[in-house]
Amino acid sequence: MNYMYWIEKYNLNFQIHIKNSDDSKIYKQKNLDEVIGTLNQVEDVILDVVATSEINKNYYFKTTHRNELVGWLKPTKESIKYFNTKKNEVKLYSNFQADNELNQLLDIDINRLKENSIKIFFSDSYAIYNDNIYCSILLKDELLGFVKIDQISFYNNINEEFKFNKEKITLFKDSKMEKPIIEDFEPKNEIYKSLGKFNNFDGVRVIIDGKRYWADIKDTDLEPHIETIQDTEDVIIDTIFNQLLDKVEFQNKFYKQKMQQLNEKITVLQEREKENNLKRKQLRELLSSK
Repeated sequence: MNYMYWIEKYNLNFQIHIKNSDDSKIYKQKNLDEVIGTLNQVEDVILDVVATSEINKNYYFKTTHRNELVGWLKPTKESIKYFNTKKNEVKLYSNFQADNELNQLLDIDINRLKENSIKIFFSDSYAIYNDNIYCSILLKDELLGFVKIDQISFYNNINEEFKFNKEKITLFKDSKMEKPIIEDFEPKNEIYKSLGKFNNFDGVRVIIDGKRYWADIKDTDLEPHIETIQDTEDVIIDTIFNQLLDKVEFQNKFYKQKMQQLNEKITVLQEREKENNLKRKQLRELLSSK
């Protein structure tokens, strides 16, 4: 099933970066009657998509820019779609390509990406360009570029108890297990807690005596089942899931605030009632004394 079906069905919010535009028309309404501009007027602009609709077998998007309506448009095939997702730790495989089509199109200086390629990064968005899926690569909050999703390892939470299967093991400072902290650690058949690991890497993050280390998963009895993003449909489903979570969280926060305001109003009314009762009592006492 075309991933655009899911975008339309769930009214998914995302962004379109207009590239290689032409004089295609931008319309004021979904009925495509009134023309208000052309696509080349928004060349190289990142637009927010607030609605999607299939019209005459083509997908059109209702777009805004800085909260101002741009209109309904059909972007060029070369335009980039950005989908925000939950911020996650990632590592790059040794065969990753920094000088890819998307980084070239966006004119991104990839030197910092190459220089820091062995580090643990964050990723908080997907980009779809020419039917390829890319992930943003962030060092702290700095965007270093985009890398194809099949060249990236995602950190997966495990949160399972486990035992070591050796009498002595080595605990490491780093996920690549190149910097040992404790050698010949004796686990003594005790139960420990795992936190997570990067897909296709042997290092697993563990807690021992309240401290975090990396250990070789082959030295444990862990056999975690890890699901990965495989195609554009997975990207959309992941984005839908996270947007729904955000909406639920927002609604919970909204209703919690409303309940707090209601409780505060009830408290004020109760205090007023106490004051009024006291005044009634004082008035009765005054009248009875006369």
